[in-house]
Amino acid sequence: MQWPERYINHSCDPNSYVKTVSGRRLVIALRDLADGDEITYDYCINGDGATTWFCHCGAARCRRKIHSDFFHLPIELQLEYLPLLDDWFRAERATELNQLRAARAGEGAEVEEGFQGSEVGIEPCRWRRSRLSE
Repeated sequence: MQWPERYINHSCDPNSYVKTVSGRRLVIALRDLADGDEITYDYCINGDGATTWFCHCGAARCRRKIHSDFFHLPIELQLEYLPLLDDWFRAERATELNQLRAARAGEGAEVEEGFQGSEVGIEPCRWRRSRLSE
């Protein structure tokens, strides 16, 4: 795990994600945050490897047992998180992502490389960088 996400706590219902833009790692809000809100991140976004742990995040959609690899997430979450994946992850895991898209397309829904988050249920928000990304 890189900077800045190594300093952000995990949640199974995250309010941010980390994206590389022009070589900088930015923390991007998934929804509006109020002063004092803890910034959280799902460690499985762009996740690889075989690390497992028990989660105690307290979110209504807490998965309890977490496996660090993105492709161990429930399919619904993989599809929800597709627009949040970093370019390096997309390049390294292109084969698995293509299989995911093909499986989804086989269900009658088109999933395109450049689709927007709102097309898979992620509501648009005012995106703000956290202080961690400056």
